[in-house]
Amino acid sequence: MKSAIILVFATVAAACAGGAGASTETVTPSVDRSVLSGEELRTAQGPTLYDVIRALRPEWLRRNPSILQPGAEGDIVVYMDRARMGGPSTLRQLRPSAVASVRYYSPSEAAGEYGPGHIHGAIAVTTRP
Repeated sequence: MKSAIILVFATVAAACAGGAGASTETVTPSVDRSVLSGEELRTAQGPTLYDVIRALRPEWLRRNPSILQPGAEGDIVVYMDRARMGGPSTLRQLRPSAVASVRYYSPSEAAGEYGPGHIHGAIAVTTRP
């Protein structure tokens, strides 16, 4: 009985040790497409935040038709440090080096975060302290 327990323990230990480090495959972390990190902003090319977003996350600037209001007027709403700034043209006034991060909110997420009136979503800019 004692030798059977030792054999089971040795088999489990060998299986665990054999799996550790056996894989040469590298795991690439997935990129959150709703966020532009400070690192991405530091390495991005573009004179304005609008140019950087257009290059790295162009889907944020597209006005997607709403199922409830297919011809809805308006644009994405931009917030800077939680203060409403206006439409996407306000992003042309910001230099990427002054920004810590940027997050895109879908229309439903924007309504939950900022209230109603975000038929095309929102872009939240957090500036560097």
